[in-house]
Amino acid sequence: MLGIGSGAIESAHAESVALDVTFPTIDPNDIPKPKLPRILRGTLMTSAGTSSVGGVGFFELIAGSDSRLVLAPSVGYFIADDVEVATAVGMNARFGEGGGVTFSFRGAAHWYLEVGSQMFRLGAHVGLGDAYRSTVGAYSGASDGMLIGGGLMWVVPLTRYFAALIGAELNCGLSFSDDGKSTLALPMGLTGFVAHF
Repeated sequence: MLGIGSGAIESAHAESVALDVTFPTIDPNDIPKPKLPRILRGTLMTSAGTSSVGGVGFFELIAGSDSRLVLAPSVGYFIADDVEVATAVGMNARFGEGGGVTFSFRGAAHWYLEVGSQMFRLGAHVGLGDAYRSTVGAYSGASDGMLIGGGLMWVVPLTRYFAALIGAELNCGLSFSDDGKSTLALPMGLTGFVAHF
């Protein structure tokens, strides 16, 4: 006869190990903030990579003198946030005795800045021709003069893509012709529109 004896069963338990884990302290200010898409930045898209198409112009009617129409369409590209490079062509048509038409071509740099709830555009430009000439007469073409100046425009955003422009420029026209004269013009009341996309 076989006998089956009962034996004691021992269970082995692993000893608990104390883990000393120290988590680093993270300052919320050190966490990089994601850059917002340009469509969400500000009231008007002015971030790097934005393109623009627009222009300014004005009509001047002086009693007893010549009338003048100025048109200056432009295209631009934002090389950095709020910084735009642009090119523009200009036409200055004078109506009346001694009137004529002048043309210009310019390159410009624009800086958009917000002051409180308002937006402004500071600019400087240089080019050939003198589209904002204020004296009677006309150059035969853009190659007959040089245009140097700057301007300040009040930007009125209508949407994120479209804005109205109101402002003034100070332009110095340098003549290359033998009988030409240098001019200084301050066209005020320039109005226009610009589309950013």
